[in-house]
Amino acid sequence: MQENGIILSSYEITSFESIPLWRQTATLSTDGLHQTWSAFQRNFSMTAEFPFLAPCAKYKGLSQRILSMSSPTSGEALLSFMETHFDPYQLPSGKPFHLTGYYLPVLEGSLEEDPNYPVPIFGPPKDLLFIPDLGPLLPELAHTRWAGRKNDHGQIVPYFTRFDINQGALRGETPLLWLKSEIDAYFLHIQGSGKIQLPNGDLLDLRYVASNGHPYHSVGNKLIALEKLPSKPQLSSEIFIDYLKNLPPQVLPETLSLNPSYIFFEILINAHDQENPGPWGTFGTQDKKISLTPLHSAAIDPVFIPLGLPLWLSCSQLATPLLCCANDTGGGIKGPGRMDLYCGQGHEGLIRAGPLNHSAQVIIFKPKNLT
Repeated sequence: MQENGIILSSYEITSFESIPLWRQTATLSTDGLHQTWSAFQRNFSMTAEFPFLAPCAKYKGLSQRILSMSSPTSGEALLSFMETHFDPYQLPSGKPFHLTGYYLPVLEGSLEEDPNYPVPIFGPPKDLLFIPDLGPLLPELAHTRWAGRKNDHGQIVPYFTRFDINQGALRGETPLLWLKSEIDAYFLHIQGSGKIQLPNGDLLDLRYVASNGHPYHSVGNKLIALEKLPSKPQLSSEIFIDYLKNLPPQVLPETLSLNPSYIFFEILINAHDQENPGPWGTFGTQDKKISLTPLHSAAIDPVFIPLGLPLWLSCSQLATPLLCCANDTGGGIKGPGRMDLYCGQGHEGLIRAGPLNHSAQVIIFKPKNLT
């Protein structure tokens, strides 16, 4: 369906009364209300400041209204606001989404290579040809990335895979920094951003800037198919990490190379705002992004859900239903029924994110006509 410039062709309109557990959202605590509204205001500040990001012209007025309001004083007031200003959409026949979680790793690293820090993290290589979005060239490939390089004969060929890079394909490049283990580096690649604690105690912020263009493949799923790991939902992050740690050193790189995708980073300066020290999502402009809020920011496929739209989700692994916003994207988050919930940073974020690999009820909110 398309109205007011918002395309939700893979979804159908529903009613608030038919959303399971919708009224339970009214049980949010005072802190929960404040966190939800703060996340909403950060989200809508982007479309208020940069109207061209809004999926419809009327969205700017709604954004300005939200920014001028105080946090709702009760859960019922928040639900009333949503019911007044938005229409709810879902997958056809209420089909569930596949919900996963992600987090911001906090890892030990060094700006210098030494025996304690042998694993390099790279910025974009000099020979990388990278197009972050093919949409301007081929609209049917909007939000699709491409990467390649010129070979010795001047031909454009796909860029090196993770296996190639682990075998030394980037030996001529100068790494941004060095980590303690290949497992740390792999999880940094999967999450797409992270904090690196240097030996002197300083913290560096890393952010995704490009990829090698190869599709993301879940190493966990590959190992399940090979019957080397238990199937889901028995498989946890802890079991997966322990399995990798116990692999022989010569086998680990080959195992991690089951995922051919490889990420290149940049070091950010003044990466976070003081009120909300989360990582940046992808919603925003090249110079200004949304700072993600744990349990209130989610990654979606922007081919199907426009960035900036509010979302509601309910899952058996979550204590209560959540209101969040589509602020981010991910290489493995593809299709109309995929969602990845940002769960925080460090070990706490990992513990929250690990169990999230289940079906969930997700509602997408499209703004109503505003006068």
